[in-house]
Amino acid sequence: MSDGWQVAGSIVYSKAYGNIGGWYDQSWGWSGAGDDPNQFVNASGRQNIDRPLQVKLMGTAQLPYRFFLSASYVLMTGGPWSRYASIYPDSAWCKANNAYRTGYGVGIEAVDTRQNRGFNTLDIRLEKEFMLGDFGRLGFYVDALNVLGWSDVNIGRDDVYRWYPSAEGFGVLTGTKNLESTYKVISSVTGIRTLKISARFTF
Repeated sequence: MSDGWQVAGSIVYSKAYGNIGGWYDQSWGWSGAGDDPNQFVNASGRQNIDRPLQVKLMGTAQLPYRFFLSASYVLMTGGPWSRYASIYPDSAWCKANNAYRTGYGVGIEAVDTRQNRGFNTLDIRLEKEFMLGDFGRLGFYVDALNVLGWSDVNIGRDDVYRWYPSAEGFGVLTGTKNLESTYKVISSVTGIRTLKISARFTF
């Protein structure tokens, strides 16, 4: 804090690239990575933890009569996602090759084919404290959250649950396809402007 104001922030441009997801259960020693060779089909690319651009800014300014105005801004691009399906080999192929017909989980497109929507939020606070002698301090706060009105609808976009190819070697979704139960289903809605007024007594 200098001359009644302060500012801090960061800009991160990154690329988390590999063939194993970055969440803890995917990358720790007992994750099972590599137990199934199908895991690495279409797995190379930007990973699920990748956020190419992240911007964070925050600051505070002291206004007349010792009012304080603070703001926090965050911008983050969305992470990648791709479709994944349980594939059942053609029954005729299984019979000809003496193979047991069961489902095999496989990424059916490159892991970074699609990108989730990013977000940007701005929160502002105005505050004022009053000294009450030896009794303590009384503070009043007004918070305006999500001032820019960012919002998002979480809707199922992965349409393939099971795929039954019509023949061996087909690289596209020909044959019978079962849809995911969550496809085009809204599971949550986030993002709402909020105004809060608070008081705090400190002694």
